[in-house]
Parts: sequence; structure tokens; C-alpha cells
Amino acid sequence: MEVLGPAPAWNAAKLIRSLTGAWTLIALPCWWPVVKLVRIKGTRVPHQRPLAGRVKSAAKVSGEDMPVLTPVKERFWAKVNKDGPLWKGTACWLWLAGCSNGYGQITVDGNNRQAHRVAYEMLVGPIPEGLQLDHLCRVQLCVNPAHTEPVAQRINILRGIGITAQAARKTECPQGHPYSEVNTYTSPQGGRACRICKSVYRQRSAIRSL
Repeated sequence: MEVLGPAPAWNAAKLIRSLTGAWTLIALPCWWPVVKLVRIKGTRVPHQRPLAGRVKSAAKVSGEDMPVLTPVKERFWAKVNKDGPLWKGTACWLWLAGCSNGYGQITVDGNNRQAHRVAYEMLVGPIPEGLQLDHLCRVQLCVNPAHTEPVAQRINILRGIGITAQAARKTECPQGHPYSEVNTYTSPQGGRACRICKSVYRQRSAIRSL
């Protein structure tokens, strides 16, 4: 026979009724409503969760001992420094908490969101669908809505400092030919190419094929 650990009295009584002959009452301590059970070889013990676990789960469901969540606005502004560098006479509001890819991050309703977008929605209103917020002050950690502008993704990219933006600002091709309206070929994907260079390339390819 195998001796099992303590089990709640109300649970043990249920097992004794359902497994007649397989369980025997051995002891009932006066300080806790618990019995010790003896399992006869060959019988199986149904898995039961401890009473403490049941009480803990019930407390979670009922909301007892749950931490009180701080409102989003209160959490948000506690992480902002409004004395940042000036842009056109107004200060940047710098995000002081966590960030990703250079932009401030804050958890709202269990989701990570960009801090400057949250600030815009709180102080200005919803961001138009399909648009992004461009930092006019070029400070990515700035959450001042007056320093951002809703624009299309392409405009936001071209205003930046990435490779695409740098290429778009060039006025000449690598060979020095101007990107004029007549000399510029625009591909279906939006890329630019020099017509003079393309013509020279075709001529050299034709000569090599002879």
C-alpha cells in the first residue's frame, strides 16, 4: 500500500464514496480538516488541484489582491520631459522611458505602442487611417504633437535621412547627367534612372553581342 499526502476533507469524502473499498480513513487532525488516505495497490488516484491553488485562482477571478492599474495618461506624462531642445521656438517633449528603433514605447491595454502616436491621439485626436506621423523636429524621442505631422509613408521616408531619401534628393546621376524631366526615367516601382546612361548601356550591349 502507498500512503498519500494530506487532502481536503470535503474532497476526501467524495473520493471515499466514489471508490468504495479502495480508500480507508486513517486520521483526522483537529487543527485542519484533512484526512490521510491509503491507496490499495492497483487503484488510480484522480488528479486534484490543491485547495490553496483553488483559493488563489478564485481570488484572481474575483479581483481580490489585484494591483490597481495607473491610468495611461498618468503613466505617460510621468515619463516625459518637456524641457527638450527648441524647434521653431517650442521645446521638444522628450520620452524618458523605454524605446525601440529610436522611438518611445508605452504599453496601452496590453499592447506596445509608439509614444508619439499615443500623445497625438490624447491631445489632438485620431491619426488618419493610412498615415504616419513625421517628426518635423527630427527628434525621434519627441512626443510633442506640435512637432509631428500626419503624412503618407512615402513622404515620411523621403523626408528622412535613409538611403531612399538621400537618393531622392540627388539632382544628378552617378555619371553627372542631370535628373531633368526629359532625362529621367521613372520605373513602375517609383525608382529613377538616367535616360542617357540607359542609352549608352544598350549601345555597348549591342556591340558586345556582335
